[in-house]
This record gives sequence, C-alpha cells and structure tokens, in this order.
Amino acid sequence: MHNPDADELILQTKHLRIDAEGAIKLFDEGALAIDVRSDQRREEFGLVPGAVPLDRTKVVDYVQSVRAAEGQQRKVVLFCMSERGSAGALAALEAAGEGDVHDVAGGFRALSAAGIKTVSVAS
Repeated sequence: MHNPDADELILQTKHLRIDAEGAIKLFDEGALAIDVRSDQRREEFGLVPGAVPLDRTKVVDYVQSVRAAEGQQRKVVLFCMSERGSAGALAALEAAGEGDVHDVAGGFRALSAAGIKTVSVAS
C-alpha cells in the first residue's frame, strides 16, 4: 500500500540513511541499535543481539535518557522491517535536536541480506 506521508518522511531523512554494511560496522563500534519492528516481525524473523526493541513512538525519550545517563552522544542506528517505519522515528529524533542518528536503507531485510546474526525470540 502506498503511503505518501511515509514516502515524504523517507525523502526528508534520506541524508541520514546508511547502508546495511555501514550499520553493522556502527553496531560493532558500539552504536545504540534500536529495532522498531513490530513484535510480530521480531517473533517471525528474530532479534538482532544487542539491539533494543522499542516502539517507534518511544524512541526520542529513550535516546535522550540513554544519552543523558551516559553523558555522551553515542551514535544511534534505527531499523524497521523495510525503512518506512524507522523514517518517522528518525525524523522525530532530528526534530528533537538529536544528532548522529541514522536509519538503515532497506531496514532489517537489508541487514539480513548483509549477514547480520539473529536469535529467536524466547517463548
């Protein structure tokens, strides 16, 4: 289904988008990985170890609290299933003045194709 609002957000945040290989490199360097896929998608496709599963409406508060607690501005990489879900959260972070934030072009599908490891959701 075509969603013009999601398309506009993707265009607005395109400069913050990184490819899957770049995201995996940032994860390895300690970036804060945030998984905004639905619970159903995480159950279906698995969890990315170290990524924080989070509802996209809570991303800004979470990132701000982590950065305040750590006293630093750790890089943030968001991903959803494709990229449409993370675009809104990315735009919200940017609007809140949070820098060094990115999302993954192609989302989890691209991460999976690039070989990211996953673990099953515990029942």
